[in-house]
This record gives sequence, structure tokens and C-alpha cells, in this order.
Amino acid sequence: DVVYSRNGRPKVDRIAGLAPAVFEEARAGDSLAMKILKQAGRKLACTTWAVIEKLQMVNAEFPLLLTGGIFHANFQEPLINNFEKTLTRFCSTYYIKEPEYPPEIGSVLIGLRKIHGTVNSNIRRNLAKSWEEDSFNNG
Repeated sequence: DVVYSRNGRPKVDRIAGLAPAVFEEARAGDSLAMKILKQAGRKLACTTWAVIEKLQMVNAEFPLLLTGGIFHANFQEPLINNFEKTLTRFCSTYYIKEPEYPPEIGSVLIGLRKIHGTVNSNIRRNLAKSWEEDSFNNG
């Protein structure tokens, strides 16, 4: 009842809320939690592969940024290892790259590119500096 609604559909917010507990239990050696993380890594890789195919990037070399809380959780190795192991079966032209900016700055840059078509390096630097100084939250 905690995870599924009456109609049998998963309550996504409830499931996502369980992630920290799964990571914690996996780190403590729980085999079921480890299995969940490994399966999640495989499923994320399959979803990523579908996007790579849709974007027709199968034969192109490209960076892959692993962003989001699940990739930065405490004890994410089983998830990431299975993600990479599975994705490499389908595609070997990607390489893992750390994001240059936090997601909030990336969103602003995407918006600016949509409005202006391009964003120069001074704007990117100023946004990143403002973020580091916490100017966004202090008005």
C-alpha cells in the first residue's frame, strides 16, 4: 500500500523516496538492496541506449554526463558499474564526463541558447561565479 496505489500503479514519489534507504542498505551489505541497484543500473543503460538510437548517435563519439541524485548518492558503485557494463554492450563510442556546471546553471544556459542562439564564455563564467557566490539565493 505504501508503494502502489489502489489501481496498482506505482506511486513514483514514494518509490523515489525509498532510494536513500536502498543505497544505505546496499552499503551495509544487504543483498536485495544490491540487486535493486544493479537492476536499476541495467534499466537506466537500456533507456540511455534507446535515446542514443533515437538521436542517431550510435556510431558517433560523444560525452555522457551522469547527472542527478541517483548518480551522486552515497554508495552508487553497483548502479554505475552495471550501467556502464550494460551500456557498453550496446555502444562503445561514449565516454563519461563530469558536468561543467551544476544542473541549475545548465538550465539557464539552455534557456539563453534558445533565446539568443548562442552563449559566450563570459556569460557562462559569470553565471558559474554567481552560483558559487550564492548570488542566486541572496537576490
